Amino acid sequence: LRSRSRGMATSASRAAALSLMRRMLRVSRGWRGEGGADEARYIVQETSRVFRERKNLRDAEVIAGALEEGEGRLQTALHYGIAYPLMTHTPLAGGGDVKNVLPPAEAGGSSWASHVGEKGVSDAARNIAA
Repeated sequence: LRSRSRGMATSASRAAALSLMRRMLRVSRGWRGEGGADEARYIVQETSRVFRERKNLRDAEVIAGALEEGEGRLQTALHYGIAYPLMTHTPLAGGGDVKNVLPPAEAGGSSWASHVGEKGVSDAARNIAA
């Protein structure tokens, strides 16, 4: 009974994957994005590559995540005309921002960081923070 239910889950995820792949390939046929035929070829190549790479997945959670990622990319392509994966936003470490990032200060002496105060914060940065 256990193997049978596992087989049904596998066949359901297989059917979902094949359906997603067919929809992606159909989108490439009528692609109207900025890149034209080059982007259409990219969609076909990328779809084939990713599905081949993931054809041996067995874990249901991993499969579900991969299908969700594929649906997201398909929706991005359909709604925004973007064939390529979107870059994810990664916040800077330490919670700073690009404008107010300070170089690390080395204790004492003349080094490249000698322009900063004893505690590693320059006078200008103190004024910004105030």
